[in-house]
Amino acid sequence: MTRLPTQLHIRVGVALSTLLGFALFGAASASEAQPPGITVSYADLDLSRIGDAQRLYSRLQRASAIACGSLDESSLPLQVEWQRCYKQALAKAVVMVNAPLLQTVYAVRADGAAG
Repeated sequence: MTRLPTQLHIRVGVALSTLLGFALFGAASASEAQPPGITVSYADLDLSRIGDAQRLYSRLQRASAIACGSLDESSLPLQVEWQRCYKQALAKAVVMVNAPLLQTVYAVRADGAAG
């Protein structure tokens, strides 16, 4: 029997960390910045159950937000970049887990957020 992974490491792209680096620390620090990553465990969940898929989705939302970092809400360009980072990190994480109920939760919640 094949053992499925029970952890996921969310890593965001260099673009946001570079943008945040320029905004917060100047060009020298931005060039040295590493994209942040967050490990999400779901060993305690049964992803064939909708409630557990929803719990994992919430964990992935929190991890994506943390991985993308905080931002200055008074800066519209940084807000737009953070939203892009968050949406990409969350979508990538859902795909990487590869659980049908989790993908359903993601699709339903993404549609609800867009409308």
